[in-house]
Amino acid sequence: MGVTMECFLASDQRLAELEADTLTAVETIRALCGHWATPLPPHLADLMDDFLDLDKAWAAISALLTGDAAGDRPWPAAGAICGGELFGGEQALTAGGVAVIRLTAAQVREVAGFLREHPFEVLLAGLDEDGLSELRLALWDPPPEEFHAELDRYVRPYLRELTDYFDRAAGRRMAMLKMIG
Repeated sequence: MGVTMECFLASDQRLAELEADTLTAVETIRALCGHWATPLPPHLADLMDDFLDLDKAWAAISALLTGDAAGDRPWPAAGAICGGELFGGEQALTAGGVAVIRLTAAQVREVAGFLREHPFEVLLAGLDEDGLSELRLALWDPPPEEFHAELDRYVRPYLRELTDYFDRAAGRRMAMLKMIG
């Protein structure tokens, strides 16, 4: 099945309400994790109003943005995938069992600007040999003759969706939750 990534938008105030105590944060994380099987409870349904599913492309996008799948590049490049603060803190991570990362509306605007200024071709041209190796691994190491076709088929469209999503969020001054699990 693999590890996937999903993004949800809310205002800074709404995220602060959901993160006000560990119990509420854990309930939110568990509900988000199960949203495919069970609809979110009514008090969390607004999180599905603008939702992005990056499937398993998040790791390749992270490698494209940062040169490695762990996202170890300075802000704002890392903010698109792995960067941000743990939603609910360490206690929520332990109890919720999955990483949910929070970006403030201001951070979303920074990342949106970076993504607009760094389209697919610029990011790919900026990778060194180690970065290209990370990108290949994040794509499940396709044969060399299929590598660029796989980038065009799988990574480029998801990067475009991610860029559009951040632009939309920034334009609406929304914060973001990113769930990787």
